Amino acid sequence: MDALAVEGPQPRDAPDALPAVLCATAGRRTVSVTGCAASSRGATGEVRLEGGGGLALRAVTTAGRSDGTTLQLDGALPAGVHQLALRAGRRERTAYVLSAPPTLRAGFHRGRRRLALFLPLYGVRSRRNLGVGDLTDLRDLVAWAGQFDDAFVGTLPLFASFLDAPFDPSPYAPVSRLFWNELFIDPAAEPEFADPRIQVLFRSPSFRGRVARVCANRLLDYRLAYSLKRALLTIMAAGAMKSSRRREQLARFRKRNPYLDDYARFRALVNRRGTALPRAIPPPRGRTIRPDDVDPEAVMLHLYCQMVFQDQIERAARRTSSRNPLYLDLPVGVHGGGFDAWRFCSHFLHGVSAGAPPDDLNARGQVWGFPPMHPWNGRRDGYAYLRSVLAKLFSVAGVVRIDHVMGLHRLYCVPPGFDGTQGAYLRYPADELYAAVMIEAARAGGVVVGENLGTVPRAVNREMDRRGFLGLHVQQFKWRPPGRSCIVRPDARQLACLNTHDTPTFAGFWNGDDIRARRKIHGISAAAARKEMLGRRALRKRLCAELGRGGARVRTARQACERLLELHAGSPAPIQLVNLEDLWGETGSQNVPGTTTEHPNWRRRAAQSLEQFTSDARIRRLLQGLAARRAGGAGRDRHRVRGRPQRWRRGV
Repeated sequence: MDALAVEGPQPRDAPDALPAVLCATAGRRTVSVTGCAASSRGATGEVRLEGGGGLALRAVTTAGRSDGTTLQLDGALPAGVHQLALRAGRRERTAYVLSAPPTLRAGFHRGRRRLALFLPLYGVRSRRNLGVGDLTDLRDLVAWAGQFDDAFVGTLPLFASFLDAPFDPSPYAPVSRLFWNELFIDPAAEPEFADPRIQVLFRSPSFRGRVARVCANRLLDYRLAYSLKRALLTIMAAGAMKSSRRREQLARFRKRNPYLDDYARFRALVNRRGTALPRAIPPPRGRTIRPDDVDPEAVMLHLYCQMVFQDQIERAARRTSSRNPLYLDLPVGVHGGGFDAWRFCSHFLHGVSAGAPPDDLNARGQVWGFPPMHPWNGRRDGYAYLRSVLAKLFSVAGVVRIDHVMGLHRLYCVPPGFDGTQGAYLRYPADELYAAVMIEAARAGGVVVGENLGTVPRAVNREMDRRGFLGLHVQQFKWRPPGRSCIVRPDARQLACLNTHDTPTFAGFWNGDDIRARRKIHGISAAAARKEMLGRRALRKRLCAELGRGGARVRTARQACERLLELHAGSPAPIQLVNLEDLWGETGSQNVPGTTTEHPNWRRRAAQSLEQFTSDARIRRLLQGLAARRAGGAGRDRHRVRGRPQRWRRGV
């Protein structure tokens, strides 16, 4: 079955019913409605504002249209999610109004160009952690990055994962996008760590031996690392409830997080069963798991862990003069057996898998294994679930990267029993989804980056640009053919980077390791691999010649990497993302898309420890130079290649 676009009609309760959601532009005095003009002429009502109060409205037929209505308000509509009530005779109809700013460009910090330093938190090694990076390491990274003109710190998603039974450590298949991963908690940063029982366990030869095993392995052993953390946190959670101060703190935290109790009970029940709950039979609306069905100690563990994680990540974000200095990822989906797919069951399409069609990197396409979002059911409550997820991220992150941003428009879906070449596109109400994202970003003054790689129609990029989202300029995908300058430089609408977590590192790309991996894993022919290797060798030669003009010596991957980073630093791109592993020549990939057991995805720990790279004088000088160049102008640098200044060109 070839890929095709499938788009159903917008659901309505009646032919002239109001849509469940209306989109509006903040600051304007009108809201447009289509499809219910006949019964709306002369209707009156109000918009009940999110922050209190209301605006009166009256409906008039849109000029030149028989099915259009304009709702005229008696004041400017503020940004936010409001309730509209429209009355005609005795009948009242209601809708949510998503009032979004016209653009997010205000989040670009008044033209300031910033660095972002990237490293997966699970891969961070330090003298004090237990074999997996934690939030104290993140706090130290944020403090260190602050010296480079308040650089952001980027990492992979930090949401909850299944790390025992069931087991799926992928950060892109989270149990929930509303709750954090307790694996990253630093137990020693909490007062309960002083409990004598904790100290006896922590210093025991058995415990220290297992810690040593995790630390000695270049690949992260999630099960072992999680068992160590869980043993400590279980005792600490019980101890915390003996403190009246901690009980009060937890009570306040539970009140602020309406789904927390459901989540803790869900995780406790999954722990008891050792398997995911059947998602095909969701609980009736309003029903939660009965307390008698779960171990109260397991429930308390998850309540405590969420409170502690939130506190620790907020402390990490305060270690700099910049507000919310983190760059975090929003996965496009959730685990099909996880909390979100169970608690918000109607928001997902169960029985099909999201994925990606065939492309140049994966001729077989991809089947990601998680259910896509339902295209309409999120509208029933004004996208409350999606907005809660976004608010969670923007509470600590100044920049949020939306994984597979094309999912705001359409998503490739694969039925059971079919492969990645046999899917169909499902369309989504893009205007409404953009509005929901923009409202939460504007509340926090945050920046949104859309991951627009792969098979992305030009209309998606145009819409992102119109709304003030940044796209990605990934240098590995931006080479021109011979006869011209081989480097396409980033522009003012893009985040600039050399690679991503789904591509080889710069040194791996330079060496052709990605070609060897596709030969081994995806079975490309020997002839095709040889052709690609010859092309890569020719590209290296051209790149060295071009970057070496003007007297610079470029012979190695490290020299080419640093020179390209300097070019990106001088570009108009508002954010430049630097993969820290590129600075010491890492060749291994964090993830090879389309693989499961063929590659150790999401497990490789960093070759250099936190103490090593933060004290490395060469790395510090390079980042200081990049930060100075970023701060030194409006991005109108010209770099001489082929002996003359080159004009900036937008990436293709």
